This record gives sequence, structure tokens and C-alpha cells, in this order.
Amino acid sequence: MRWSIFILFTYITLVMQDGLRVLFELDGITPSLVLVLAVYIGLRAPMVSLAWAWILLGVLVDLTYKSWTGGDADTTFALIGPMALGYLFGGFGVVQIRGMVFKDSPLALGVLVFILGIVVHLVAVLLLSIRNLSDPMLQWSASHELVARFFELLYSAVIAVPFGYLLFRSTPIWGFEKNQGSRH
Repeated sequence: MRWSIFILFTYITLVMQDGLRVLFELDGITPSLVLVLAVYIGLRAPMVSLAWAWILLGVLVDLTYKSWTGGDADTTFALIGPMALGYLFGGFGVVQIRGMVFKDSPLALGVLVFILGIVVHLVAVLLLSIRNLSDPMLQWSASHELVARFFELLYSAVIAVPFGYLLFRSTPIWGFEKNQGSRH
């Protein structure tokens, strides 16, 4: 995998996700284009590159996902870790699944975005809930977050089909290895 292409596509995806948020917003829910990019990379990249890419994407999502409000209404902060670890678990999941799916199908990409997104968000909500037990600084409701993230995943899966089609057209410039097995 060419890391310069990864950085370029990550930047474009983050700009699209954040800059077009108002255009994509549907009842306060926006799709996660970064998750779509991560699943696309997960279908093709070698395992070591996949792990690093998913961790980096997870950290970027942690930095841009939302600002948490502390006990004091004037205190907002970015919490690095929950989505990064969620993305790492999702990356492990894509390694297990990618040998069983059509790697060139935008529809398969949409289904995998939904399935692996469930893993990513369950891990993140679990970690945030555990953190909230020890330090109730977050204004946090796990049930509200799970419902909101479920609808975000549905929306992301739908958006993954056209966005995935564009990503599949860019496959030759990524430099993924041609002769890799399904688990490498």
C-alpha cells in the first residue's frame, strides 16, 4: 500500500465528511465516510498496513467525531482512544471476513461497513461507558449513543455503495500487493 495515497485519500475523506456535513445531514445523523474508506482499505491491504491504517483512522475519528462536554459546561475536549481501539477491533474483523466476500463489489462494501461498524461502535461505546463509571465527567447515555450510532451505520452503509464505487475505480493507484493471500 502506498502511504502517500492513503494520506491523500484520508485527507479528502475527512474534508468531505466534515465540510459536507450539512449537505449529508439527515435528522442530525451524518454518515461516516472514514469508516467506508477503512473498510475499503481492509479489503485489500496487507495485514500490517491494515492495522496501522485502521488505528490512524480511528485516532482521526476520535479527534473529529465530537467534542465531549465535561461536568463544567465550558469544558469540551477530544478523547483519543475509544474509536482508535474500536477501529483496531474492526480491522481484525475485516481480516477474518475479507476472504469470504467479493472484494470488487460496492454492495459488499456497504454490507461490511454496517457489520464492521457495529464492532467499531460497540467497542467505543463500551470503553466510553467504562470510563464514565470511574470518572463521570462525560455527559453520556450509552443507550442514546447506541441508537444514534446504529442509524449512523445504516446511513453509512447506504452511502458506501456510491462512495465505494469511486474507491474501487482508484484501486490501481493504491499499490496493493497483487499476490497476497486472504489473510496477509
